Amino acid sequence: MRAAIVGAPGLLALLAACSSIAPYSSTVPAPRPNNHFFTHLVFVSDSQHGVIRIYDEETQQLRRTLAGLMKPQALLMGPENVLYVIQGGVSSIRVYDLDYKYGLLHDSGNLPQGIAWDPAGERVGVTNACTIAQSCPPHSGSIQYYEGDKWICHIPVPDYQRVGFIAFDYEGNLYFNGIVGSGAGHVVISEVQRGTECDIPTKYFELPTGNVISSVGNLSAHFNGLSVLDPKAKTIYTYALPKNRTLGNPIATTRLDGVSGIPPAGFVLLSSGTAAFILDDAAKTANRFLMPQGGNPKKSIAIGGFPSGVALTAVPSQ
Repeated sequence: MRAAIVGAPGLLALLAACSSIAPYSSTVPAPRPNNHFFTHLVFVSDSQHGVIRIYDEETQQLRRTLAGLMKPQALLMGPENVLYVIQGGVSSIRVYDLDYKYGLLHDSGNLPQGIAWDPAGERVGVTNACTIAQSCPPHSGSIQYYEGDKWICHIPVPDYQRVGFIAFDYEGNLYFNGIVGSGAGHVVISEVQRGTECDIPTKYFELPTGNVISSVGNLSAHFNGLSVLDPKAKTIYTYALPKNRTLGNPIATTRLDGVSGIPPAGFVLLSSGTAAFILDDAAKTANRFLMPQGGNPKKSIAIGGFPSGVALTAVPSQ
């Protein structure tokens, strides 16, 4: 099976060229910008209105709106600021180039949930609620791999009732979470080691944690470890990258105070790892929290609609 990108001329060439460009994303190191000369653009998807709004973090002003999407959800800022958007309404990923022209990466599964960039393999990974069209029975989830515009392989995840979100560390090892067990089940995190993702069958290993994670939220791998958002607990747990196939106890616990409702599953870390943006769907805001200190947000950007996914990129201040 192959995926295809259609749409704006030149987008295919741009994505193919990404293999020679060092990626900038929440899972890839980048120089920390001087706050006097740089700001962040904050991309927030609004699944209610089918738009992505782009804000200047420094001024909190709306810079641009990308419209015409079908229930946009999780976002990924890939290499050279190429933006990937999961469209929940049509089970596809829209891909924007630097000029905000777009094409479609047609997802080979159904109901894509999470998306992440593999800096070692220069690929994109997408989790799916299932691989059976029109319905999502338990234990039918998967993870899809793409390289440029080509579908590479998929990882069936039959042990999970539901597959959630995905992250890659710097070596290209894959982490994903979801629900396992009988009844309501419980949240677990598993790992697929780099180089084995397209093996048949793919081997994934559950990584035990020393604490209970109460709900499925997004993941982010970075130099300090693996950060896991627990939306129900309004907490980010950060673990050291696993040794001997265990995560153990958190090395940091970041409380998200001042959040009015259960946050959506999306969050994004600054490349420096010193702060994170968390969405608040009840207050309709994107909130900046210090990491790992947590507490109350240091900044809130009013969004409106139903904020579902968030991504960042650094740009010169205006």
